[in-house]
Amino acid sequence: MLGLPIAWRAAAAGDPQTGVPSEVEQAVRSDLARWVGVLASDPHSRAHGVEDPARYSLGDGYRLYRLSRFVRQGGVATTLDQFTEAQDVYRFVVNLDGRPVGIAEVQRQGGRWAVVGVGYDGPAETAGNGGTATGGFADRLARARALLAERGLAADVRWVDHPPYLTGLAGSDGADTSFISLGNHLGLAEGHVTSLADVSARIHQAAGTDANGTDAKSPPTTPDPLATALAGVGVLGAAVGVGGYLWLRRASG
Repeated sequence: MLGLPIAWRAAAAGDPQTGVPSEVEQAVRSDLARWVGVLASDPHSRAHGVEDPARYSLGDGYRLYRLSRFVRQGGVATTLDQFTEAQDVYRFVVNLDGRPVGIAEVQRQGGRWAVVGVGYDGPAETAGNGGTATGGFADRLARARALLAERGLAADVRWVDHPPYLTGLAGSDGADTSFISLGNHLGLAEGHVTSLADVSARIHQAAGTDANGTDAKSPPTTPDPLATALAGVGVLGAAVGVGGYLWLRRASG
């Protein structure tokens, strides 16, 4: 196991905006060094061959949320608590020389928090443009969070990841809310921003029913400046799936 120098840090440790408690951050601080070799061994990663843990650091950490039972059973959400259910899962961006190269997933194992897997977060290949590489998922995640902050919706930021429906960031100031898609799901393009009510309706449509048991129709949405701002950040390659990154390995002891 590699040593764990002070360079390992969690920028978002204990951040109430994203729901990362200090004990989870400490677990990542204590556990993640052994995963450096995983990223360094993958030929597709920018970290390939770099096994010096002093060059790595942790970026933002997020608690994971899934769609609430309320929404999945036909309810129309207007608040984050109506829209989401918290999971006992956290994800942290892993940086090399200040640039994201992976995403680490943290769960309880044997009564303690531990890193259970890392995902390669290299550039995705944009469909239909001759294979031009675009920014990785962590870059787009950071951009979406920054745009929520610009709108004043960063008091509560939740990473909602519920395959096969969607993945994205939802933000609130305690009154207003918005959802930014981080994939092409439910008819929402990468970077599209919309209301929780609209996402609820799209979920009902995808499930084939609404709260009254009738065919659900998704209401039209109005183009938003956030979508334009995110448009240049890139879209997912088909191979990396709903989350926008490819989980390569799980912990093996």
